[in-house]
Amino acid sequence: DAYEIHHFCCLLGFGCDAIYPYLCYLSLLRVRGCSLPLNKRIENFRSGSDSGILKVMSKMGISCLQSYKGAQLFQAVGLDKEVISKCFTGCKFVLNGAGFNIFSQDAMELHKLAFPERPQPMLVDEEVEELDDF
Repeated sequence: DAYEIHHFCCLLGFGCDAIYPYLCYLSLLRVRGCSLPLNKRIENFRSGSDSGILKVMSKMGISCLQSYKGAQLFQAVGLDKEVISKCFTGCKFVLNGAGFNIFSQDAMELHKLAFPERPQPMLVDEEVEELDDF
C-alpha cells in the first residue's frame, strides 16, 4: 500500500504511470473535526504529495519526471534475489533478505486480522423429524 511520499517516489522510479493512494483518500474521508470539504482535502493532499515528490527529485538532481520515471536509481536492501529478478529486473541489491515466502506469510497474517475466524451457526438442525414418503 502506497501512503507516503517515499512509496510514491519508489513507484515512480520503477516506472509506474499512475498512483491511486486509496488508503490516504479513505483517511481523508474519515477525518473528524475538519470543516474542509472532501474535495479540498484531496486537493491539499495531492498538492503536498506533488511538492514532496519534487523535493526528492531535486535532492537527486533530477529536474523532470520523465528523467526519474523508470530510471531505477535505487538499490534494493533486504529483498531476496528471486524477488529482485522477478519484480525489479535490473535493480542493484545490497543485502539479501525477504523472499516470496515472507511476503505470503505477511499477507496471510493481514488477512487473518481483517477476517478473523468466527463460529458459524448451524445451517441445519441436528434433530430433524423424518417426513412420510409421498
